[in-house]
Amino acid sequence: MRILKHRKMFSKTTLEKPFLNEMETDYIDNEGSKKIWQWASRPNNPKTVVIVATVRNKLVLIEEFRIPAKGNIIALPAGMVEPGEDIYEAAEKELFEETGLSIDTACVRRNSPMLYNSPGMTDEQSAIVFVKAKGKLTNKNIGASEMIMPMLKSCKEVINLLEDASNKKIKMGTKVWFACILFCNYKFMWI
Repeated sequence: MRILKHRKMFSKTTLEKPFLNEMETDYIDNEGSKKIWQWASRPNNPKTVVIVATVRNKLVLIEEFRIPAKGNIIALPAGMVEPGEDIYEAAEKELFEETGLSIDTACVRRNSPMLYNSPGMTDEQSAIVFVKAKGKLTNKNIGASEMIMPMLKSCKEVINLLEDASNKKIKMGTKVWFACILFCNYKFMWI
């Protein structure tokens, strides 16, 4: 198997929007042929944070409407890391906005490095932050364009969600799928 070697590439913006740019990159493949790769770029900052939080041994999830999914999807609280924010500040902000919960600062926090979400499609990257949270669930802090319902799920309820996703009864994102598996199978990972 041959892997594309790094070669000189030229990228240009083909459509510029406030939150997402369409890009084209000209490159040469391993057979010497000229190719064009189309992808999306976040113009302001491609960094995001995904929060894997627990409250009293329950996993914090959200159900949110997503236009590309053409309906509601089960997800983890998440959002943009604003310029000047570190990932924990962004996690605290997004967790509160989407669920009404706050991070229990007495806990040891863990996080991943910045990881690419879909590197064939976008330059967007996410840090996954693992925290314990506290407070009362609410969706009263979300913006006007967000349609989010926060929820707490036990391991048994999470297993039911995974089965529903497998049977195509609900839609679920990749990151939340893995978080659900970890939550139910690897309790030692949870703070």
